Amino acid sequence: MAAVRRHASRPDTGVLVRVGFLQSLARWMLPHVIRDIRTARPMARVEVQQAFHRELVRMIGDGALDFALTTPPRLQDAAISWLPLVEQPLCIVVPREHPLADRKEVSVQALTGEALVAFSEGTELRPLTDAMLHAAGVRVEIVFESSEIDTIRGLVAAGFGVAVLPRPQHEPDDARYVTIVPPQVRRLGLAWGTDREPPLSPEELRAAWETRALDV
Repeated sequence: MAAVRRHASRPDTGVLVRVGFLQSLARWMLPHVIRDIRTARPMARVEVQQAFHRELVRMIGDGALDFALTTPPRLQDAAISWLPLVEQPLCIVVPREHPLADRKEVSVQALTGEALVAFSEGTELRPLTDAMLHAAGVRVEIVFESSEIDTIRGLVAAGFGVAVLPRPQHEPDDARYVTIVPPQVRRLGLAWGTDREPPLSPEELRAAWETRALDV
């Protein structure tokens, strides 16, 4: 009974925190945020759900998620707030034997005429890539589309084509990441609904994230 009373006295006992995330964040960003939530609310229960950006935004709007780790919502999504956490540089990813493999940086024009392993329609990185190519007047041949970064990178490593991907924390040995100049980035952050109070402070989570970044 003493243990039950102790748990009942904790303000976070029985608290449920529902977090959505993009597939590409599962390995590196999601685990850190879950640890931050559990540090802030040790007795809370955490549920996670993977989805595309548009689905994450819809679930926040419907009240099915408390937070989402995603890119910025559109301006018309007025019922959603978003705090930036990190920016990922975008890179041209090529096989090790590709002529660009030894370059440190290249312009988007380097993709002209290349076979591109692209993100699928509906992923949050596809419009970012399309807009970048269009602005530079670059035409490519899309040879395959996928919603998963690991699949895209694997096909590039096999020599199937090149790709535009965010730079990972740890670059693999089977492909080369060449920085795009002028810099192009993917912004990632924490989204939540403004019409309800979240189970913990978004600012608290951002502070924990920034503290970790300073410790690296």
